[in-house]
Amino acid sequence: MEIGEPIDQGRFGLLSQDDSGHLLCHVCGRGLLHLGTHARRAHGLSADDYRERYGLTSGTRLVAERVRELMSQKWLARQGEHLARLEAHRDPVAASRAARGSEAFSRVQYRLLRAEVPRRAQKELSKEHRSLLEDQTDLRAWSLLVRQVIREHGYSVGAVARAFGLKRVTVESRLRYFAPKPGNQDSHPQFKDSPSRGEEVAPASLPFEG
Repeated sequence: MEIGEPIDQGRFGLLSQDDSGHLLCHVCGRGLLHLGTHARRAHGLSADDYRERYGLTSGTRLVAERVRELMSQKWLARQGEHLARLEAHRDPVAASRAARGSEAFSRVQYRLLRAEVPRRAQKELSKEHRSLLEDQTDLRAWSLLVRQVIREHGYSVGAVARAFGLKRVTVESRLRYFAPKPGNQDSHPQFKDSPSRGEEVAPASLPFEG
């Protein structure tokens, strides 16, 4: 199919919007601010499946531009409050214990982990994983997914930070603040049936700094 050819209620390879800036759904033709969320809830399509079906590039964002701008402005307006809240909830001792679980690393495990650091530091985030993270508008869900891709695909925190134009300390702060409960480290809704309980604060793709 060629780019621009009609498909369902839209055109293949193109993401249209109406005069008010709403993104038009290829499936039903509705104008939406959060097209990715709509596609999943109304049509059972993940963001990647939607892009693939309608010929959109992996970097195509399924959130309206004015929504991203509004959320960025809200974050910046209350940046000091957000950072103070993060700092107030920091508990390095508890976080360290939760990360270790019931068994501490052995010296051999520690050396193996240190040996992985140079390789992780050089590995950049793939387009697929970046696209998956960009679609998360819930910071808790975004943080849990970051933990999973780091653990399963060998990325570093720095690689995630570079991919989204964030400071490394900002990503680390999010991971600490939205740390999973002990014994439930794979609780991201993309991989579990339970819904996310996070508060929608800002899109994960916004390059705000902390």
